[in-house]
Amino acid sequence: MVAKSPELCLSCHKDLKEKMDKEKVHQPALADCQKCHKPHFSSETTLLNQAIQPLCGECHDLKSAQFSKSHLSIEPSIINCRHCHDPHSSKSPKYFKSVTHPPFEGRSCDECHIVGKQ
Repeated sequence: MVAKSPELCLSCHKDLKEKMDKEKVHQPALADCQKCHKPHFSSETTLLNQAIQPLCGECHDLKSAQFSKSHLSIEPSIINCRHCHDPHSSKSPKYFKSVTHPPFEGRSCDECHIVGKQ
């Protein structure tokens, strides 16, 4: 290898490097791209080394009460973490994507959804 990860990966993914240089970086992305990605091929999108829930579950306790509360008691197996969170970096301390639905951002989901009444 001519360099280690993430430096090698970011030598081509310049837009991601620029974003990571300006924002709060998710620790796995800072440490080693291969923690989450396969460098050559994968049956998962974006060359992930496994499906998104078990991958995020390696570091995040998807069964904890805090996780459930933070995610409006939505069953973790149906959540695609990347729909709301940027797994590399974000200006948000919770790694939310830069464009979020204002009611979601304000935690007022019950205006449109039946929340916690399942």
